[in-house]
Amino acid sequence: MLLKTRISVLFAITFLLIAAALVVQSQLARDEIKRAVVTELSLGQSVIWDKILRSTYDSMSFYAYDSKPGTASIWALRGSRSAIAAVKTGDSRKINRALTKFYGALVESNVLDVLAIYDAEGALIHVMDAEQPVDERTIAELSGLTGVTLAAKLDGGLGVIDNRFAAHVSFPIYANGRPIGSVLYARWLTPLLDEFSRAAEADIRVSAPSISEQTETQTSWSGIETLFDKTASAGTSAGQVGDNTGLDTVLLDGVTFSLNVRTLTIPPDLPVTIVMVRNVSASLASYQQIFVYVALSIAGVFALIGAASYLTLLRGFRPLDDTIAALNALAAGNTDVEVAVGRRDEVGRIAATVVSFRETILNFARLRRSAQENRLRQERTVIDETIKLAGLLPEEVRADLLADVHKMEQLKSRPQQQSNNVFEGDDESAMKLLGMAFGRISKEIKTQYEKLDFLVDERTRKIAETQAELEDKHKNLIASLNYASRIQASILPSSDDMQTVFPGCYVAWEPQHIVGGDAYLLRRINTGKDDEREVLAVYDCTGHGVPGAFMTLLGARALDAGIEADARAPQPRIGSVLDAADAFIRREVNADGNAASNDGMDCFILDYRKTGDSSYASANFTVFAQRGEEIFEIDNDLGSIGYRLQEEDAVPAFETRPITLSDYDNLVIVSDGILDQIGGPKRLSLGRRRLLRMISDAITPQDNSGQTGGDQTGGDKTAGTHINGSALRESIHQYQGENEQRDDMTLVILPCGALPA
Repeated sequence: MLLKTRISVLFAITFLLIAAALVVQSQLARDEIKRAVVTELSLGQSVIWDKILRSTYDSMSFYAYDSKPGTASIWALRGSRSAIAAVKTGDSRKINRALTKFYGALVESNVLDVLAIYDAEGALIHVMDAEQPVDERTIAELSGLTGVTLAAKLDGGLGVIDNRFAAHVSFPIYANGRPIGSVLYARWLTPLLDEFSRAAEADIRVSAPSISEQTETQTSWSGIETLFDKTASAGTSAGQVGDNTGLDTVLLDGVTFSLNVRTLTIPPDLPVTIVMVRNVSASLASYQQIFVYVALSIAGVFALIGAASYLTLLRGFRPLDDTIAALNALAAGNTDVEVAVGRRDEVGRIAATVVSFRETILNFARLRRSAQENRLRQERTVIDETIKLAGLLPEEVRADLLADVHKMEQLKSRPQQQSNNVFEGDDESAMKLLGMAFGRISKEIKTQYEKLDFLVDERTRKIAETQAELEDKHKNLIASLNYASRIQASILPSSDDMQTVFPGCYVAWEPQHIVGGDAYLLRRINTGKDDEREVLAVYDCTGHGVPGAFMTLLGARALDAGIEADARAPQPRIGSVLDAADAFIRREVNADGNAASNDGMDCFILDYRKTGDSSYASANFTVFAQRGEEIFEIDNDLGSIGYRLQEEDAVPAFETRPITLSDYDNLVIVSDGILDQIGGPKRLSLGRRRLLRMISDAITPQDNSGQTGGDQTGGDKTAGTHINGSALRESIHQYQGENEQRDDMTLVILPCGALPA
C-alpha cells in the first residue's frame, strides 16, 4: 500500500473515532452539566441563606454589647433608672418603662421583634412583643429557646415561638460583677424568607411537625405545595440528626427545578427541614446548547482538515516521484539530468536538495584545492600565535615553548603526500602542531593553579583559626553573662519567701538576654508590735541585658534606702519610698546635667499589712485588679523614677493610695515587656486589650478551701476565683510565636483571696 493511501485511510479512521467520541461525550455530559448547574445554584442559595442569618445574628449580637458605634450597651449602664436596676427589682412595669424606647428603636430598625428577660434561675420575668400588647397572660413561654439555666455567654440559633419560627440570640447580664439573669432577642423568620427569595430568585420553605413557613412563590407552577410537603416529610423522617444537605432535581410539566434540602435539629430536639426550589430549565438549556455548538464546530473543523489533506496528497506525490527518478540518475553518474524546482513545500525542498547534490559533485575538485590552501594558512597561524604567546610566559617556560615552535617548522617543511581526493590529506601534521603548542601552555596553567591552590589553603587555615578564636570568646561571654545572672538573681526573693508572704502567688521572670532590667524585691519590716508589714516592689529599669542588670542593682539600693527611711518615719508612707528612690538615682546616676546618662525606672510598690490597712504607690507601672469576671487597671502616677530633669520640669511626687486586698480576687502585675511583645498573624504588639482577654481566659473557680474548680453559683459565698499563671504565660508565649523577645518580661500574680484576713 502506497504512503498516500495509508495517510488517507488514517485520516478517515481518525475522523470516525472523533465523531464517535463526541457522541459519547454528549450523552455523558448531559448529567454532568445538570449536576454542575444544580450544585452551583444550590451553593449560591446556601451562601445567601447563611449570610442573611449571620447578618441577623450579628445585628442582634451588636446591640447586646453596643447601643451605637462607640457607645456602651444599655445593659452596661448603671444607675437607679437603668435597665439593670429595673431587672433587679423583678417589676415588669419598671422593666417595660426602662426598655420601651430602646426596644422601639430596634423594632423600627428591623433588628428584632421579641425581647424577653429571665432571672438568675432562668425563669421568664418580662416579654416585649411588637405584634401584641404586653400582657404576660397572653405571651407564650419562651424557655424552650434558652432552657431553664442562666446563659453563660452570647449564643444564638433558630427556635419556635408561638408556633412561629424565629432567629434568636441570648446573653447574660451582670450587676456589680455578678450575673443577675439573661436576655433573649428574637426576630420572626418570615421577613428573612422574603429577603432570601428576592436575593436568590428561589422559593423557600421552613417546616417542622405541625409548623410551616414559606414565601410567595417566585415561579408559577402547579404542585409546589405537594412537592414542599413530600420533601419536608423526607427531610424530617425518623433517625435524622444534625445538619444534613441534599441536592436533587425534579421535572414537572416539562420544566426542571432544583431542590436544595437542608435538615437540622433545634431546641428542644425539634427536626426542621429547609427546602429551596428554583427553575433551572433555562440554565440547563443554555449549557447544553453551548456544548452542541462546540461539538458541531469541532466535527466541521476535522472534516475540512481531512478534505484539505487528501487534496494536498494528490498534488504533492506526483512531483515527488519525478524527484526520486532524478536522484537515481545522479547516483548512477549521470550529471546531465535536470530537476525542476518550482514549489515551496516539502517536495520543493527535496528537489532543491537534489540540485545542491548535483552542484556539489561538479564543484568537488574546487573544494579539494581550497581545503589544501586553508590547511597551510592554519598551520602558519598556529606558529605565529605560539611565538606571540611565548613572549607573555615566564622566562623559564619561554625557552621550552620556542623549542616546540622549531619542531613545528620542521613538520611544516616536510613534503606532503599528494591525493586526488579532496577529503584525504596529511592533517596529522596540523594536529601535532596544535598538540605541542597547547600541551606546553596547559602545563604552565597547571603550575600556576597549584600555586593558587596553596594560597587558598593557607587563607582557609587562617580563617578556621579566627573562627575558633571567636567561638572561644563567645563561650567566655556566655559564661560571664550566666555568672552575672546569678549575681542579679541574688537580689531577688526566693520562691519560699514569696509563698510564705503571698501563698499561691505566681512569678515569671524572663530577661531578654540572660540578665535584664526587670527585678522585684520583698522586704519584711518589724519596727514594733503594732508595725509588722511586708513590702513588695516590682520595677523595670532603663535598658536590658548587662546595662539593665546594673541598673537593677542600683534600683535595689535606692528602694532599700527609701524603705529604711520610711520605716523610721513617725508616719510611714509607701509613696515616700519612691520619692526617696527618685532622688537617689538622680543624684547617683544623672547628677551631671551634661552627661549622656539619663537612666531611671518604673516601679510598683505594695505596703502589705496583715492586721492593718495596706497601701501602694505606682510610678508608671501597669497593675490589673480582678474580681469575678471584672478586670480593671488600678490607678498609678504617670511619672517615672530617677530620670534627669530639665530646668522647667517639676520634681515628680508619688501618691500613697490605700488598697483593701480582700476586695479583689487577684492582682496581676506586668512589666511593659509583655505589653510591647509583638506576635500574632499581623505581628502587632500584645497590648492591654489582648492581655485582658488572656487574663479572663485564665480565670478558674476556687472554693473557700483554696482549691480551684469549685462551683461559683452555689455553696459558700466567700468562694473566689484563681488565675492560672502557667496558662496565662503559655497564652503570651503562643501569641509571641516565632518572634524574637523584644524586652525583659516580668509577671507577678498575687492571689488576694488566699491572704490572711
